[in-house]
Amino acid sequence: DAKLSACGGSVTLGTLPDIAADRAQFRLVAEILLDNAIQYADATRPLAVTFDGMERPDGSVEIRIRDNGIGFDPDHGERIFEPLVRLHSRDAYPGTGIGLATARKIAERHGGQLIAQGESGIGATFTLILPRQKASLSQDDPKSTLQPG
Repeated sequence: DAKLSACGGSVTLGTLPDIAADRAQFRLVAEILLDNAIQYADATRPLAVTFDGMERPDGSVEIRIRDNGIGFDPDHGERIFEPLVRLHSRDAYPGTGIGLATARKIAERHGGQLIAQGESGIGATFTLILPRQKASLSQDDPKSTLQPG
């Protein structure tokens, strides 16, 4: 990725469990989270992003995306997922303000969740938790029944 190279960043892929999900949608989630890490990189150190995961004891899958960017106040962990809500000025950090809301919506449509934890000046961790089975992505079924995946 040109933006990653431009900021002198690196991505490390750890062990990632298989998930039963829409490939294109989860590629978009990964791109959103990587772009977010690049956008909020700390100019005083090279960006380092790590993707890793595990199977949880309850049978769900957890994937963590960690970065060493500027981070954010832990009190804003939910606020950053609200569409068009920004923690920083558009001049300092350009963007649409809908990326993280989109990523969370994709996780929820698959019966999962996306959680953010941050520490100002240290970095951010986004945790994606998904059921072992994928949710129905039918627009007709607002309850999203689970189906073997």
